[in-house]
Amino acid sequence: MTIRADVLALLHRVGWLKIVLFLLPALLLLAVYLVIPVAMLVVMSFYRSTMFGVTPDFSWSNYAHFAKNPIFPNLLLKSIRMALTVTVLSLLVSYPFAYFLARPGASRRRC
Repeated sequence: MTIRADVLALLHRVGWLKIVLFLLPALLLLAVYLVIPVAMLVVMSFYRSTMFGVTPDFSWSNYAHFAKNPIFPNLLLKSIRMALTVTVLSLLVSYPFAYFLARPGASRRRC
């Protein structure tokens, strides 16, 4: 048997391996572009800010400053409100358009 035949036989026997191999590229992209940057952001939020940059020193001072200053919670609420507004408007525009495109038997002119 060739190596290709061995691999195909293994994929046929082990069904979950197909799923893992199919999802692996997407999971790698998700990890590289979402999970790792968010984890770095969370870790760096505990660093202490100095005049010359940040010091990798565990500190709650950034969160204390966020809670004490009334501007930051207001800005957070405005950002959340803006995100929800944009999401709702996008859904209101995109769903009718998608419905029109997916309608069976719709007579549309082809370009």
